[in-house]
Amino acid sequence: MGLYGWAGVILRIDLTTGLVSKEAPDTEELKDYIGGRGLGMRFLYREAGRDVDPVRPENRLIFMLGPLTGTPLGSSRMSIITKSPQTCFLNDGNMGGFFPAELRFAGYDGMIIQGKASSPVYIFIDDAEVTIRDASHLWGKMTSDTHRSLLRELGDPAIKTVSIGPAGENQAINSLIIGDLYHASGRGAGGAVMGAKNLKAVCVRGSGKIPIYDPDGYFEAYDKWWKELDPERCADIFYRAWGNAGDVFVVDYMKAIGGLSTRNDQQGVFEGQDKLGSIVIRDNILRPQACFACSMPSCTQLISNNGRVLKIHAGSMMSMGSNLGVDDVEAILDNHVLCNDLGLDNYAAMAVAWAFEAYQRGVLTKEDTDGLELIWGDAAAVRTLLIKLAYREGFGNRLADGVKKASEHFGGTDYAMQVKGLETTTVTPRALFGMGLAYAVNDTGADHCRCYPPYPPLPEAVPDHVKLPFDVNKAAIRDIPDAKGGLVKWSFDTRAVVNSLEICTYSSRGSVYSDFTLHAAALSAATGIEFTVEDFMVIGERICNMERSYNVLCGSASRKDDTLPARFLTEPYESGGSFGTTVPLEAMLDDYYDARSWDKSTGRPRKEKLTELGLGFIADDFERNGVFPV
Repeated sequence: MGLYGWAGVILRIDLTTGLVSKEAPDTEELKDYIGGRGLGMRFLYREAGRDVDPVRPENRLIFMLGPLTGTPLGSSRMSIITKSPQTCFLNDGNMGGFFPAELRFAGYDGMIIQGKASSPVYIFIDDAEVTIRDASHLWGKMTSDTHRSLLRELGDPAIKTVSIGPAGENQAINSLIIGDLYHASGRGAGGAVMGAKNLKAVCVRGSGKIPIYDPDGYFEAYDKWWKELDPERCADIFYRAWGNAGDVFVVDYMKAIGGLSTRNDQQGVFEGQDKLGSIVIRDNILRPQACFACSMPSCTQLISNNGRVLKIHAGSMMSMGSNLGVDDVEAILDNHVLCNDLGLDNYAAMAVAWAFEAYQRGVLTKEDTDGLELIWGDAAAVRTLLIKLAYREGFGNRLADGVKKASEHFGGTDYAMQVKGLETTTVTPRALFGMGLAYAVNDTGADHCRCYPPYPPLPEAVPDHVKLPFDVNKAAIRDIPDAKGGLVKWSFDTRAVVNSLEICTYSSRGSVYSDFTLHAAALSAATGIEFTVEDFMVIGERICNMERSYNVLCGSASRKDDTLPARFLTEPYESGGSFGTTVPLEAMLDDYYDARSWDKSTGRPRKEKLTELGLGFIADDFERNGVFPV
């Protein structure tokens, strides 16, 4: 009997030998990890362990889809998983757009890329036919030029692509992978791994269908999902604002609570903040920009700007705006587009913000910065540094190694905003204590996406029949530590499941943020295998424990790594809605480890917990490597 939901085929491509093979995933692992993030993590754990150098051919670059990818509810998401050159820990980015659905239509559950090509190449997946082609003529091109060149070369404007820009080619650890023109893989140097493999791009064209076991049951769940997310009735007060403005409205929220990252997050109020936010782009909106089969009005908007059509996210408006003292939205848009073209994480601007503060405080001089004066608000200097970073030119070569290494080289580690080597985002912990805890314990570093949405749960959006393992009313108070341990544990576990189904976490609004009944119904109908909400909670916990265990084995990760920059712990905001706050991390850490049943002194999973979750093989690895007894 064939599989339903899943394709039953994983593509493996060895760039060193040129060998292309197709493997059937283990059906028990599909039940235990579902797909996407969970299944990709299982492959990474097995194939790229502690002794694998992230930029050597032995590292794996895993593009993993979920059983709902390419269906109306799953939309078009995939997880891109590798061992990060930035942290030497796990890297997990989640990408939307159109490439993931197209890869499903081509007949695959994912692909695993290993080895290294002797010269630049790209991969073309045309349904069952997979070829590795010369990309020498594409090396050095921006991501937008690469995408357009490939569509012309392959003669089909409907082909979908992922590619890297100069930042990935030069293995800048702030680099990422870009899907088509607008979509990104997340953070943690996936682009650098792709560049280290001499892989410029992957193109896909698919013409197949996704087999659904019970179409009627699937569409029953889908119809109920749509009703829950109806803007006229959705219980999430942020949902309509999100649909109208995209995630740029988060800038408005951060302004309102006094948590707008300003000048390397020294303050939470920016004197130019009235020039930033959704009101700035309102008159320039052309239309919503959504991924394939999106169930939301939009998560961003296409806007017109000086004859260009582009999109902007809240992260860029804050990281390249207030956090660098820039209030010129035109300049912010220009630098956002530049990052996209370079294949550069927009939060590379956090490394630039460190450089500006280090210059402000006299740690850096013009001699260090290639003659550049780094004055807050100078968008032209920001642009110059981003280019230098992507091409590893001069001072940019230091920034391209990340803010942690740059600050260790020059000094100024106290204002290097990073966790586990990954720069923070602009969802600031002093305004949102739960985010402070999430940054600290996140196994990929300081990234807010693993507990999306970034704001606390809304009690009125939790249905009466849903009993959450924490006090929802206390968790919803953003600036107290109460209930944050349980909240973050639950958020991580449930988002791990969402990322394994490959349903967009942006659509976690209203009741479907907390009630997973429809998720379970949709997966059961798609696959013909009965999954319950209780199953999901175990699967999510299993994935998160495997991720933490991978980090423990790769770098002895422990409680000492689960920390925050000193600024968040000791320097209160001096004005605004989060005046006087610092993050009470230690108490929240204890609560988090208790919720996880992990050892509080080390922050590591206990043998009993691993065994309970069906991860006895990890417990054995711990024992072989001296992790036990704790």
